[in-house]
Formats: sequence, C-alpha cells, structure tokens
Amino acid sequence: MPFYPLACTSPKLADKESFSTLVRLVATYNKMGQAFLELCRHYGWRRLSLLTLDTGHCQAGGEAIRHELKQGGLSLTEWVRTGTQLEDSDLEGHLRGLSRRSRGKV
Repeated sequence: MPFYPLACTSPKLADKESFSTLVRLVATYNKMGQAFLELCRHYGWRRLSLLTLDTGHCQAGGEAIRHELKQGGLSLTEWVRTGTQLEDSDLEGHLRGLSRRSRGKV
C-alpha cells in the first residue's frame, strides 16, 4: 500500500528497498538546494544570504542550499538563524540588516 507522508524531505528515504511504498509529496533537501542553485544562476547571482528559523527542517534545508551553492561555485555570504518563531518586526529587522551588510535591496 502506498504511503503519502506530508513531509519526507530526508535524502535517506530515497532507499527504495527500505521504503518501497513511500511516495514523496515534497522535494528532498538536496533537490531544494539544487533549485536554489538554478535560481541563482538564472538571475546571475553569485552570492546569497540566507535567513532561516533555527529548527531541524530549516537547518537541513539550509545545509543543502549551502552545499549546492559551494558545489556550483557560488557563495553563501551569510546565514542568519533566528529563533523557532519569527514576528513580522523581527523579520523586518533581519532583512534590513542583511540588506545593509550585503549592499542589496530588500
């Protein structure tokens, strides 16, 4: 019987021998990292700053992004990890800080 979990992003679940009935509804963290790399290439970005919550999923996703950028010759210039919850005012402060440090626009 097929198993459709809401979140199954770990690359370890790709082992079809161990997880023969698993059907993914979301991409793996590795695929997410590859998508970020392609997005950067599409827009001609060579450097990227990342803002994530400090949770397991965000950490794993961020690591995959960092890995793929490095493999693709691009740079993760800053990775800001916040608490497990983020208020709008906190988000605005983080984005202003990233913009100031990166000379970018938010």
